[in-house]
Amino acid sequence: MADVLSVIADIIKQDKQQKREHNKVMREVQKKMKEKEVSEEDGPGDGDEYQKFVKTMLKKFGVKSPAELSPDKKKEFYDALDAGWEGDDDEDRKERLKKVADELKLYRCHTIMNCTNACPKGLNPAKAIASIKKMLATG
Repeated sequence: MADVLSVIADIIKQDKQQKREHNKVMREVQKKMKEKEVSEEDGPGDGDEYQKFVKTMLKKFGVKSPAELSPDKKKEFYDALDAGWEGDDDEDRKERLKKVADELKLYRCHTIMNCTNACPKGLNPAKAIASIKKMLATG
């Protein structure tokens, strides 16, 4: 009986050791993933300017995070971000518009508004799609 108990104790000890090693590896993986995300965000562009703009808008709304806003205020916040930020140059914008100007992409939306009604974040994807269609039509 004592032999069985010592075997069980050894198995439990090995299991704990494996869990510690697994947790250590997972922490290293998460750290590397965060570093990779940061390095991708640090690429060319105006990310720092956009971050400053977002912080300014957060101060204007009196919060530290959009999560603190009510659904109506959150929509107002994101609308203000969209209206106030002019960070894209024309070439990038034209290239992105070309990618969605296809009957199997942008024009599959029939503006029924189901996506807007179902959106858990209170966004209005149908309105955004309609504005993109308008951009394409006006050039």
